[in-house]
This record gives sequence, C-alpha cells and structure tokens, in this order.
Amino acid sequence: MTEAGPSPQQVEFLQKIIPGIFVEFTNSITKEILRYSGRAKYYEFASKKGVEEGLNTPLLYVGLNKIGIERWIAPGIFLDTLIVNGDPDKADFEMRERGFVATIYDCGWKGCVPEVCMFMCNILLEVWKEAFPDPEFEPLYINHMTSGDPFCRWVIKKKSETYTGPDSLGKVIKKLPMPEIPKEQLAQWSGLGITTYWINSTLCFKTLNGPEKTNEVLLLNAIKIGKNFGTSLIEANILPTRDIAAMGGLINLFEELSSMQGRITSIVPGILVREITDCPLKNTFPEMCKQKEAFFNGMLEVTNPELEFRYDRMMTAGDKTCKWVVKKK
Repeated sequence: MTEAGPSPQQVEFLQKIIPGIFVEFTNSITKEILRYSGRAKYYEFASKKGVEEGLNTPLLYVGLNKIGIERWIAPGIFLDTLIVNGDPDKADFEMRERGFVATIYDCGWKGCVPEVCMFMCNILLEVWKEAFPDPEFEPLYINHMTSGDPFCRWVIKKKSETYTGPDSLGKVIKKLPMPEIPKEQLAQWSGLGITTYWINSTLCFKTLNGPEKTNEVLLLNAIKIGKNFGTSLIEANILPTRDIAAMGGLINLFEELSSMQGRITSIVPGILVREITDCPLKNTFPEMCKQKEAFFNGMLEVTNPELEFRYDRMMTAGDKTCKWVVKKK
C-alpha cells in the first residue's frame, strides 16, 4: 500500500470548507453553553476571557502611534480585513465629517447565535475603550448579522453626538482601503482567530460544566459535524477510493491545512500512523483533541464505516508529540 498525494481538487475543497467547520464547532458549543449554563454565566466568562485576551493581543496595538479617532480605526480595519478574507467588495470603510463608519457585508460567523459576537466584537470594543480611553471619541457596534441584520456595522463617533445612522456623522470625506496582507499570512491569521474562538468556547463549557459533561455533550456534537463533513466529501466527488491510505491521507491534508506539523510514519495493510510535532492546540487541554477524534470518526462513519480514527498520544495530555492511527475496526 503506497501513500498517494492529495489532488488539487481535495486541496481546494478543504481550504474552503475547513474554516466553516471550526465556526460550526464554536456555534454548536455556544448553543450548548446557553442550554446548560444560561446567557448570564456565558457572558460573565466571555467578558473575563475576552478582556484577558484582548489586552494581550497584538491587534490591540495596531495604530498605537496614532492619536484620536485614527487609533480606533487602524485595528478595526485590520480585524475586518481578516474577517472578510481580504475581499474589498465585502467591506466599506468610510471616514466621515464627524466620525467613521465600517460596514461588513459578509462574515463566516453570520449564521451563528448572537452570543458568539460577544467574544468577537462587543467585548473587544470594550477592551479598546478600557486600554485607550479617549475624552472625545467612542466606538459603538450598531448592527450584527447574527441578530438578523443585513450587515455588521460599527462606528466611531464623538461622545457628545447621538448616532441615528451614517448620515448623522456627516458626508463621506474618503473611503479607506484594506491593509495589504499576503494571502498566506491572511489565511494563517484568520485560521488562528477561528481556532482561538473554538478553544475559548470549549474552555467556557468545561469551566462551567466540568470535563465529564464536556466530553459527554461536545463529542456527540463533534460526531454530527464530522458526519456532515463526510457527506459533503461524497457529494463533492473527491474520494476516488476510500481505503485506509486514501482516508488517512485526507485527514493528514486536513491537519496540514489547519497548521498542524508532522508526517505519516507508517502505511501498512490495515493501519496508517501519523506523528504530530507541532499544533495550534498543543497548549490547550485533552477535550480539544477528543473533539477532533470524534469528528474524524463521524466522517469515517459516513465515508467508510469499517475504519476508525484514534489518538495513541496527545500533547494536550502531556505527551511530547501526538500520534494518531487510522485502522480497521
């Protein structure tokens, strides 16, 4: 049995679908937090964690050398550029006579529950206000697609003025461009942001409900998401074969595109083995890897139910490297 490299179609398909899968993880976990713990406890955790991370993110200090309204604009535009994947048709940045208006027309999180935006948007603005108090200007989030609005919009206005719409800030003076970010860097930063929210939502559920309940609830969700992924693979017709080499190779590609470094160490009849030496999740906790394990098993249940995916070592459990296998049940 020999290892076959991924096809261009597989690479393109996974590049498109992986961000949405991690968003689906975050959204499903947030729903479970609201179900088991309620909005008040979720918001308490999100506020504390959001402020803690917000004060330490380099994003906060983009535009640090600027003053007044310019200090607010620079990091906001940078973040929005990541959200719309650098597509200038999906966002407008307008400098107006008495303020600034940013409008986002598309977002990978738009189908999520509104509470997801607490971590992503609302709390971050509160962090900026706390870190860089300004006597004249203040930022406000006005619209959210997660709440049913046709777009997301945030503004910077004078504290003394009432916002009633973009025109209340005067005429458009100029439109500001997105920062030029190389595509590979853009994809890396966007992926890191999405993964961070998945980690935080899992940590929130675990903190509020304990590890046993976390595995009981979240692994069922992960299996369901994996089954949906498996169905999408079949519908996309990108699996010419579904044996161990093919499915293990696809999982390997999924991980490489998710910034996990390692190599397949063995492919013999009945088993494929991969060792991972670096991973964005390595400093988190075992429940992250267990979700991945459940996810890939859900995928295999649809694509080849004779196979299973299993971790033998996990860096999140204290091992120096991770090791997983795809083998016959």
